[in-house]
Amino acid sequence: MRGALYSCFVDRARIPHRASIRRALAGASSAWDDLEAHLAETYRLKSEFHFMYGERYGWALCFRRSGRLVLAMYPNQGFLTVHIILGRAQIATATAMRLPSRISKGLEAAKDYPEGKWPFIPVRSRKAAEELKTLIALKMSPGNRRTAGHAESGK
Repeated sequence: MRGALYSCFVDRARIPHRASIRRALAGASSAWDDLEAHLAETYRLKSEFHFMYGERYGWALCFRRSGRLVLAMYPNQGFLTVHIILGRAQIATATAMRLPSRISKGLEAAKDYPEGKWPFIPVRSRKAAEELKTLIALKMSPGNRRTAGHAESGK
């Protein structure tokens, strides 16, 4: 995805408003709402908007546990991108699972880091959001609660 924008909100000086995000997401706004509610209710993750790594990434709704980034959701035009931090053991487990091809391709395409991979997975529907919950459950399962690397500041 070289050169691709993960978020359509790339002006560092302007935090996007929920109404603007809903308009941009259009039909994918229900997937956003579903994932946001799932992460808050099921895992009690705190969220906040944060301007990520630069203009290519832009604004994302970041979910953290103990100050460490677990997952970020980037709003875009008609879809969102989920960026999930996975350690080596989690990647090995996920690779052995029968995940939808869209998720498997995201895992394969993710850059390898010493501590694991940080795949970016596009989500266009509630069905796609539901499928992603398996990967989120793997990430959040007991024993996997520490996140990979030093992604805590989102930089």
